[in-house]
Amino acid sequence: MKTRMLPLFFSFTVISTAAVYVDPMARPGGDGSPAAPFQTLEMARDAIRGIGGEVVLQPGIYLRKEPLLLGPEDSGTADHPVVWRSGKPGDAVLEGSTAVPLDRWEKPSDSERERLDPLARDKVWCLDLAALGVRNAKTYPDKFAGRGGLIELHASGVRQPLARWPDGFPQTSALMGEVLERGSIHRGMQKPGRFVCVEDRCKRWKTDRGVWLEGYWRAPWEPVIIRVAEINPTTRAVTFAAALPNGIGSKYAKPPALGAKDEPWWAVNLPEEITVPGEWAVDFRSQRLFWWPSDNAALETARISDTQGPMLQLNGVKNLRFEGLRVVRGLQHGVELKHCRGVEIRNVEVLDCGGSGVLVNGGTGNVVRACDLHGLGESG
Repeated sequence: MKTRMLPLFFSFTVISTAAVYVDPMARPGGDGSPAAPFQTLEMARDAIRGIGGEVVLQPGIYLRKEPLLLGPEDSGTADHPVVWRSGKPGDAVLEGSTAVPLDRWEKPSDSERERLDPLARDKVWCLDLAALGVRNAKTYPDKFAGRGGLIELHASGVRQPLARWPDGFPQTSALMGEVLERGSIHRGMQKPGRFVCVEDRCKRWKTDRGVWLEGYWRAPWEPVIIRVAEINPTTRAVTFAAALPNGIGSKYAKPPALGAKDEPWWAVNLPEEITVPGEWAVDFRSQRLFWWPSDNAALETARISDTQGPMLQLNGVKNLRFEGLRVVRGLQHGVELKHCRGVEIRNVEVLDCGGSGVLVNGGTGNVVRACDLHGLGESG
């Protein structure tokens, strides 16, 4: 009887504990060593992909326009997690905004001055966004909730407020007058709502340049922004360009009234309503930004957030840790985890991002520990 030996095959992942280094000021051609670090985070990611290890970010500003993307191939193991850390906690900064060159600012034209509030005409500066290659300044949708994907403006380390009327959100808002027509959406057909604006201020808004109003049109917990199609200069009747499923006017209004005449609303992103220092707005048609800087220092330190997607995006990653980083001024989320397992975000500061600080969607065993999340547009 003959004995036959069968080969055995084993599948395993080699996990390295070696560290690679990255420095935004490094010279080209680095090998990831302390003496010759990589220039970009993507180069460091690719160097340890599939073998594991540690990425050490040297102090500096890492400018980001796109997310740092990590997938399943960037995972570690339970015993040897992949680690991304700042060489000195807090000194490695992922920066989502870009400085505006001082010589790009210019004073408004005569026709632009006429559009502005008299108080602002000699204070406002303009910026050609198209010439700068800004991507997130496209026209708002006719109807949406949230920020609408518009850029953000920062100066002297402070997020600048988008122009609104009345000033003073959330304490101050206008109130709807009579609801002339609730409007509706039925079988795909839209019938936009109409209401009377109590104040004369609306008469000077140029609907052909784009006017959007945000308000609690139906329920006091559901703000929606809607484009205005027409404002009658005589009656102050405001006609929307899009309808809500159940129309406008408080759901608690007692028939036959269509509204309660106390539904709060306010105008957003109107150059006409730049009335206090810091306020800014974008004219979508001309792709020009209007801004009243608080002082010369603000003008000199202006930065625009124009990133695409979250600053750090992890999809299906296992056993990985980010530690000691600062993530600042991204237009959307700071960190987003999708279907990850065993990922830890530790001692990370997320500041002035337009979305959430750390957003976790699905997955198990993920931890956000000792992080400082502040100045955010959405949740922590």
